[in-house]
Amino acid sequence: MDAALIALDPGHVPRPSGLAGPQLHGSGQRVAMEGAGSGGPHSYHIGSLGLTQVVHMAPVPGAPPVPHCFGMLGSIRPVAAGWLSLGGHRARRGDSGAFVTDIGGTSWIGMLCAVDGTEGFYLDGADVLTWAEGELGATSATMH
Repeated sequence: MDAALIALDPGHVPRPSGLAGPQLHGSGQRVAMEGAGSGGPHSYHIGSLGLTQVVHMAPVPGAPPVPHCFGMLGSIRPVAAGWLSLGGHRARRGDSGAFVTDIGGTSWIGMLCAVDGTEGFYLDGADVLTWAEGELGATSATMH
């Protein structure tokens, strides 16, 4: 996981503000993401929730890809440019670590972790914070 965007603050008291709960987003909802590879911010649709996806990733640059299984992912898909068009902005390689937010950019939904074709996959924001707190020994984490 790309944790470069996480700053630990052991004195911080966690509050739900800024983090969208699972009940606040669902399949078909528009979200926004600004990625290093895709630019933006661009609008996307949430595709599926609660996915298990096998993603082939190289353990180190230049090594052959190895399958990794991710669970409880959400997906984002391009918003079609027109009724006959399949266009729209796609999540791209290099976007990992990008925040997926509500369309206004005020609530954080998750963090992009993989891209497969036209679909991007994200980890739930609460799960990312739980991982950061447990892995790094902090009592809370604040996203910047």
